[in-house]
Amino acid sequence: MISDRVLSGRHVTASRASMEARGWTRVDGGKGKLGAVWVHRAGWELRHCGHPTAHYPWSLYNPAGETVAAPNGRAWPNLEMAARWVVETSGPEPMPEGFWTPRRASRPAAPAETDNMELAL
Repeated sequence: MISDRVLSGRHVTASRASMEARGWTRVDGGKGKLGAVWVHRAGWELRHCGHPTAHYPWSLYNPAGETVAAPNGRAWPNLEMAARWVVETSGPEPMPEGFWTPRRASRPAAPAETDNMELAL
């Protein structure tokens, strides 16, 4: 299970070695966390938003490409929490019901193409 220490703080950091030991690979080639992209061997992806003072900077995407929210319904506050969540939920012991909420990225629907190009107001 994810420890209370990880769940309660944004300032928990994950080393490259600890991430790699859990099946994560950094693919953006950069240094530091801003704009970092990590991919898990099972197809999960973690992306940092790039903002240096963001409170919830890590977006987590499942192998189907859907956004997976943290327990608070937002993005993830730290890399460690999101990375551990993926590893722990992929194992034999599932997380408690209601621990996470799958979310799809919301994009406006494309306008339907019609023969009549007039807009109905």
